[in-house]
Amino acid sequence: WLGRLAIEEKRLREAEDILLSLSKNILMTKKLSGELNATWADFYLKKDQINEAIDYLTKAIDNTKGKITKSRYYYLLAQLYLKNGNDFQASEYFNKVVKMNPPYIMAFNAKINRALAYQGGANSGKDIEKQLLRMLKDDKNIEFQDQIYYAIGQLYLKDGNKKINWIMIQAANTA
Repeated sequence: WLGRLAIEEKRLREAEDILLSLSKNILMTKKLSGELNATWADFYLKKDQINEAIDYLTKAIDNTKGKITKSRYYYLLAQLYLKNGNDFQASEYFNKVVKMNPPYIMAFNAKINRALAYQGGANSGKDIEKQLLRMLKDDKNIEFQDQIYYAIGQLYLKDGNKKINWIMIQAANTA
């Protein structure tokens, strides 16, 4: 917790010293190791070193058992891959989030972001499209239809799909 506090207060040198000291502890439990790796990931994010943050977040996932925490780490990892330009990996991790049946808003955003990270050309595009079209029919998503239509439009655009005009018309009607 001292390391986390130092990170939040932008005392990165002190945070690094604390984390290095903890990393040398050979009696660390698996749970504490997962939390330490997540803290290292946060440390590297504050330094804008995304690749290092990805490495530590991956280690944190390996040492985490809780479904809620693990789905949050998957979501964060997907966002980091997206920021790093690795859309394929981002899509894979957004998919893992969806499969873990997380809280509604996290699942919704993971589905939308998975569609936006889609690279085109693969069969998974059809699965993503079906899922997005089902989301349009769900009353819980009425206020989010613009986001869903946008994601569908991006999906069609990446696949060179002619349905793009239909989506543009539908999106304009919901605005």
